[in-house]
Amino acid sequence: MKNKFDIKSLVLGGLLSAVIMFSVAGTTEKSAWDYKIISGQVRHLSADPDPALGEQLDKLAADGWEVVSAANDGGRPFVILRRAKWNR
Repeated sequence: MKNKFDIKSLVLGGLLSAVIMFSVAGTTEKSAWDYKIISGQVRHLSADPDPALGEQLDKLAADGWEVVSAANDGGRPFVILRRAKWNR
């Protein structure tokens, strides 16, 4: 008996595999977060001991932190960041 290539079975198997893969990947939740607040100037001034916000954000983003919110408190901007606890 000859083996026949059944395209319909191949497509259905591929679709079923994709549905299973995405349903399993969608169930991983990040339920616990670490939060960090940073502040500084938009540009680094010689009198300011803190690095500019952009420099701080670049370093923290490399460590897995993401921006949640940003605001300005009397001329001094601050940024709230978060990172999943299991990312460490």
